[in-house]
Amino acid sequence: MKFLDLTTPELMIIDMGAESKEDAFRELANALFREIIILDCDYLITQTMHREELGSTGVGFGVAIAHCQLSEISVTRLAIGTSKNGIEWESLDGAPIHLIFLVLTNPKNVHDILRLNEMLAVPLREANFREGLIQADTTEEAWEILEDCDNGFF
Repeated sequence: MKFLDLTTPELMIIDMGAESKEDAFRELANALFREIIILDCDYLITQTMHREELGSTGVGFGVAIAHCQLSEISVTRLAIGTSKNGIEWESLDGAPIHLIFLVLTNPKNVHDILRLNEMLAVPLREANFREGLIQADTTEEAWEILEDCDNGFF
């Protein structure tokens, strides 16, 4: 599993304007809607916020890995957002979130979440990877970082 198989530049939002989790999920949902990956933004936001009530997806180091299962999608997709200012998230370490990964899977592909979390584990331990994405000023810069990661440079 690789980043470039799961996302597109259109599913990356650099320096989001969001000030809350819900705002962040709305920005990412709108990107997924524009790419005709989801049909109902409000449903995605409601489901994702419900998942947050079960436990924060803020995993530390300014990173959140949120996920939602939707039967309307056939393949796992990944939307990515960055925030230079940070978003209050109730993360495990109490720090604001600067890098959000929103994973969408079909309930029949539950193993994809585990595979994606495994894929994310190595590069997210690397400060250069995290900071590179957060500090990217353009989608193109962020995309190059994902390409480098897929090519084993992190």
